[in-house]
Amino acid sequence: MSAVRRSSRPRPKRRRRKGTSPFARMFMVLLLLGVLVGIVVLVGSALRGGEEEPVTVTVEEGDTLSSVADKLDEAGVISSSALFELQARVRGGATQLRPGQYRLAPGESGEEILATLSSEEEDVSTFAVTIPEGLTIAQVARTVEAEGGVPAAEFEAAAGRTDYGYAFLEDPAIGSTEGFLFPKSYQFEKGTGAEGMIDRFLEQYLIETEALDFAAAEDRFNLTEYQLVTVASLVERESANPRSGP
Repeated sequence: MSAVRRSSRPRPKRRRRKGTSPFARMFMVLLLLGVLVGIVVLVGSALRGGEEEPVTVTVEEGDTLSSVADKLDEAGVISSSALFELQARVRGGATQLRPGQYRLAPGESGEEILATLSSEEEDVSTFAVTIPEGLTIAQVARTVEAEGGVPAAEFEAAAGRTDYGYAFLEDPAIGSTEGFLFPKSYQFEKGTGAEGMIDRFLEQYLIETEALDFAAAEDRFNLTEYQLVTVASLVERESANPRSGP
């Protein structure tokens, strides 16, 4: 048997790959930019809501972009907090959010919302009010007048009512909002009246106490929520105004 002859045809030599050409690099850059633009367009579309009424969103001192995105998501202004954060970071320079209360419509684009929240205008249309612990309604009224310009008499009259739509004020024994005006620093839109401010204080009380089991406390100590709040208010008042020694 004759031996199989090997082909005498020379094998093609493998060529070394050269570095990426300038054209290829430019193509990759354009492709990446196209992807980013596409992401921003999709994000903007996802952040647009329906024809709903504007809602108030409060940005407080110390809030991060992430926490503000969560607030916007919970309020229904945007559909995804993660996408809102992504858009803010892709846009760049829009992460310095200013404290205040903002009226935002779910139909606004993410870019419009970011522009509103990060506005660098000097004339910010909000004012701050800080309610310390242990104040009576009369003292809160004087604080509101000094810091927010709402007449103390007007505030006291509004705080003396309980028809704000909160279940914790439905106890027949409750004659005013005394004890339910939660002590905290607040931001209000200019022009907010006494009723609007009181409603915000009451809303904060609801937020701060929703995890508390008042029913269990009532069973154990035979005290209603109002009675517990009254005792807590008295303790706060004593702590805020210690009696001087002999």
